[in-house]
Amino acid sequence: MTSAGRIGWKAVRVLGTGASTDAAQPAQLVGNERLAALYRFQSAGRSPGHRFYAADVKRETEIVEPDQVDWSGFPVIAALEAVTYDELRRLRMLLTESGEYETPKARAQATAHPPTPPHGIAGLVGGVDLRRGSARSDV
Repeated sequence: MTSAGRIGWKAVRVLGTGASTDAAQPAQLVGNERLAALYRFQSAGRSPGHRFYAADVKRETEIVEPDQVDWSGFPVIAALEAVTYDELRRLRMLLTESGEYETPKARAQATAHPPTPPHGIAGLVGGVDLRRGSARSDV
């Protein structure tokens, strides 16, 4: 699929590394990883660690400029969502390696028992001291 000598974005093969690929061995990206790489390529003119190819029947040509691609119909919202999830995944990896990221399970265990309220607040509901069953005089 070409438009004015450009290849349609659906026909662009993306090779690189992603969450589901081996960092040492680039592979063809699919799904959200592909969308994120295409979005970065379209908006910034580059996508680190990725290579883009137009698969032709006779030969495979590398795409080096976003202008070589026909972006009409490109799902920008879905691609932005894919970029967001990719960035969150990368941030979690960095924080986990540094020890600053707390897993959701650990966070849930930490909040399972709410902290004890300060003295004088326990038992107060709507100004009524439930421990004695009477209203506070200073309310």
